[in-house]
Amino acid sequence: MPSCSLTAPRVEIEDILKEQEELNESDRIRITEEIKGISSVVDETDGFLRGKLDELRDEFTQDEKSSLPAYFFDDKDSEYALMFLRRENYDPKKASRKMISYFQSKKKYFGLETALKPRVSIHDLQDGDLDTVRNGGMFVLPSRDRSGRSMLISNRENWVYTDRQAMARLWIYLGEYCLFDHKHQQQQQKKHHHHNREQQDCAAEGADYHSTVDPASSSAPYLPNNSQVRGIVCILHDSSKYDLWKHHDRKLDKILTDLYHKSMPLTVSCMHIWLKGMVWQIAVPFLLFLFGREIRQHVQTYKHNNDKCIFIAAMKEQGINTEDLPKALGGDLVIDFQQVVEDMINSEEDEFETKAQ
Repeated sequence: MPSCSLTAPRVEIEDILKEQEELNESDRIRITEEIKGISSVVDETDGFLRGKLDELRDEFTQDEKSSLPAYFFDDKDSEYALMFLRRENYDPKKASRKMISYFQSKKKYFGLETALKPRVSIHDLQDGDLDTVRNGGMFVLPSRDRSGRSMLISNRENWVYTDRQAMARLWIYLGEYCLFDHKHQQQQQKKHHHHNREQQDCAAEGADYHSTVDPASSSAPYLPNNSQVRGIVCILHDSSKYDLWKHHDRKLDKILTDLYHKSMPLTVSCMHIWLKGMVWQIAVPFLLFLFGREIRQHVQTYKHNNDKCIFIAAMKEQGINTEDLPKALGGDLVIDFQQVVEDMINSEEDEFETKAQ
């Protein structure tokens, strides 16, 4: 199944440096802040969001409105549509096209029944789709970085799949798992209410109040987790056993990156790539080509270092603590990957029970 080509389009690390040199000062600052998760965000006031949602719905033709799922146009629960607006920097036209593309992608890889639901359930995956998670090949860390962003880890050596469609389904599911982080949303809701109480107390005492609440959620009717507002962090690594001819599959890479660019309401705001040897010479330049210019500007690369000091220091600078990183990345976290799968199941069940109340 894996395929490797020495003639595939490539972008070298030197090319990224040239692209960075071409940036103006404001773009360079913006990208640096996005990588660190400290960039300014839009104040999603009630009026702003409702106006954008109305514009978004106007972008669909009557034929599209009659053939697309009802959750696209749900006035009472706009959570789904808002994800795409945030992904496309609140551009209604781009968001509407991506919503349609994502629906078509889910229909292709999961079937119409699953596509007609706003969220892919873990039970919609097929037998074997989670083998890559169980093998430590791709998974979401239980903690978040200092900005509240989900962190997705990928070790290509440990990917286990019978066909490329299995990895496409897993990629879609994990993307939604980051975006529909129910527990994080609950925590943010409590923080929001706590902020309101403190603000009211200060007002009653005639004192000034300085909020520490993320402005993206301070006045919105729906409080998103920061993976929707600030994107996610991806860490790609190997464990010195990467077999280029066995593990590198450029056709699969094309499928997954196409899903990201054309369909998924997901933003990778920072990507750390920590690989070695021949992988640098062939696999990474091809990946950098597929990522496109915008993602490439958010890529951080590291030469393989056995004592892992360079990588750990870089992670700390990015707001990722050693205790939150797996041992394979020089951290202190011991991961039971079967428990990871069970936690995903439990998280989903908790969310549905909460909504049913």
